[in-house]
Amino acid sequence: MYEPPAITIEGKLLNAVDNFKYLGSIVSNDASFDAEITARIAKATAAFGRLSKRLWTNSGIRLDTKIGVYKAAVLTSLLYGCETWTLTKKQLRLLEKFHQTTLRKIARIKWFHKVTNYEVLSRCKISSLQSMIDRARLRWTGHVVRMKDDRIPKALLYGRLATGIPKRGNHNTYLNSVKSTLRECGINCMHLEELASVRDIWRDTVKTGVAGAEEDRIERLIEKRQKRKARADLARLPT
Repeated sequence: MYEPPAITIEGKLLNAVDNFKYLGSIVSNDASFDAEITARIAKATAAFGRLSKRLWTNSGIRLDTKIGVYKAAVLTSLLYGCETWTLTKKQLRLLEKFHQTTLRKIARIKWFHKVTNYEVLSRCKISSLQSMIDRARLRWTGHVVRMKDDRIPKALLYGRLATGIPKRGNHNTYLNSVKSTLRECGINCMHLEELASVRDIWRDTVKTGVAGAEEDRIERLIEKRQKRKARADLARLPT
C-alpha cells in the first residue's frame, strides 16, 4: 500500500501530490507516464492546430516543406523528454495514432483512400514514432554510458536495490526498455559500453540499428496484411 513520504524543509512539511511538473515534464508518484503522454499529445495538438489554416491546408506549399515544419514545430512538443520514457504498448499506440492522424491530414489522405500506415510514412518520407523514440533513447544511453561513474544518471542506470525482494514478472524499467530496444535493433547488449565509448561509432550504430528495426516492423506488417487478405479471399470462394 502506498504511503506518502514525509519530507520537511526548514521545519515545513511538503505536501504530497500525485503529479508535479519538473523541467516541463510531468512526474507521477506511481512512475506512470499516462499524465505525461496525455499532456504531450495535448501540446502537440495545439501546435498542429495553430498552423492549420496557414500551412497544412495551403495547397501552394510542398509536402516536404510541411513535413519539415511538422518535425520542427509539432514533433518537438510531442517527443520532449522521450529519451527517458518507459512506455507501455497502449501509450505507444496513442502516440502512433496521433502521428498517423496528423500525417494523413498534412498529406490529405482520407480513410476511403485505403492507404496503410506504412504507406503514409513512405509518402511523407518520415519514420514511425517508435523509431524516433528508440533513436533518442539509445543516443541518451550512450551519453550516460560515457559519463563518469559518480554521475547520478549512470548510477541510476546501473543501480540495483540493496535490500528487499523484487516482484516477479516483466518490470517495465528503463534498463529493460534499453535492452529491448538494443535487441530489436540487432545491437549486442554485451558490447554496449564498448560501442558507446566512441561517440561517432555509437551514432552510426544507432542509426543503422534503428533503421533496420523499422524495416523489419514494416515487413512484418506487410506479411500480416497479405495473410489477412489471403484469408479473406479464401472465405469469399464458393463452397
